[in-house]
Amino acid sequence: MISGDVSNELEPVIQLELEVGSGVKQAIRAVVDTGFNGYLTLPEKTAAALGLVWIGAEEGILADGSTKIFQVFEANVNWEGTLRKLAIQASDSSPLVGMAMLEHYELRIQVTVGGKVVVTKMQEQ
Repeated sequence: MISGDVSNELEPVIQLELEVGSGVKQAIRAVVDTGFNGYLTLPEKTAAALGLVWIGAEEGILADGSTKIFQVFEANVNWEGTLRKLAIQASDSSPLVGMAMLEHYELRIQVTVGGKVVVTKMQEQ
């Protein structure tokens, strides 16, 4: 289970741990964005400061339908005790967790300031 809370701006936020070069760990708070179908975004300055490995660029479609080229970095994310190697898009926004990261999980949000955010693995049917 992964948990978090709802911010003063009514954004569901969870805490993640990145593992970057030589086992160095960095905690980040990320907003769960159900409109983002990728895994994770980080500000480009954060990716550079953490020394993440650049793996390329890719085109993405923004909420307004426009397209943008995103720089893509690689990092390991601790997800329920398992390291997941991810392609992380650099973005001008705060860190975002997208729907690809939540695939096969259930998301529950108490939509009130300070409300609980809970991400749990779905039971196999």
